[in-house]
Amino acid sequence: METQEFTARFVDLDAQLAAAAEAGVDAVVSSPSAAGDVGARPDLGEAVEIATMLNEANAREQAARPGRFHGLAVLPMQNVSVALDVLEHAVAELGLRGVCVYSNVAGASIADRRLLPLYERIEQLGVPVFLHPTGCFRDERVAAFDLERPLGYMFDTSIAMLSLVVGGILDACPRLQVVHPHLGGTLPFLAGRVETYRCAGLWPGLTEPIAGYLRRVWLDTVSATPEALALVRELAGDDHLLFATDYPYWTFEAGMAFVREHVPADRLAAVCHHNAETLLGLPGRGDGRAADGTVDTVRSAS
Repeated sequence: METQEFTARFVDLDAQLAAAAEAGVDAVVSSPSAAGDVGARPDLGEAVEIATMLNEANAREQAARPGRFHGLAVLPMQNVSVALDVLEHAVAELGLRGVCVYSNVAGASIADRRLLPLYERIEQLGVPVFLHPTGCFRDERVAAFDLERPLGYMFDTSIAMLSLVVGGILDACPRLQVVHPHLGGTLPFLAGRVETYRCAGLWPGLTEPIAGYLRRVWLDTVSATPEALALVRELAGDDHLLFATDYPYWTFEAGMAFVREHVPADRLAAVCHHNAETLLGLPGRGDGRAADGTVDTVRSAS
């Protein structure tokens, strides 16, 4: 059985927000870590209970810390009709700012057409989907070298995102806003290869080149590779790029230092808060300086 110890760094929200403020981050958008992946639970009743508990806890903290904390909902995606009920409660009643969708549903694709009604309702509610990696690639050749988190997660979210594209979900839901974490995983690097296969006849139902779909996706700045950030900025521009830190696994300070060093000064305000305000419908907070109004868009907590 896989276990993980969650220290105070993971669960003490007051300390987390204090650390964020000290680094110049005024607000965070938060989802549970992979531990919140209720779609992997075989007991549907238990999955609903845990999802509701997590969503209500996020809503309480959001209400108690207006403007500083914004919560994301988790859903029991193994059952579409039940997931729709939990979605309504989380967004329409509790007022959560978006939906955290994990990169697979107990190993199944998040682009299964049976999930289309769920994406259609998310689109109607006008809230974004934040992809989040979860358990994947656990065969011995990966586990033996502890490659799931540093490498497997990147491929699993990339498979999930590209499946939403080639599976027709983004065409069926043209206003659906999806955030792909970690600079889009492997997709920016492999976009040309994927496009070559589209031109060769794969996925004939797609309505535009792969790069066009990727420019519709929101990407975050979680990376330690300046060249990867430069590639994403060239491919997709800055209008759909969101500051993020991956806290508590990485630090607020490291995230801020990365964007300050590698995003041009005249684009910092967009990346650090204006884009998040647009995506999430947040009131404007900054005065144009990166450290004023900075929003950490995908801080993962537990």
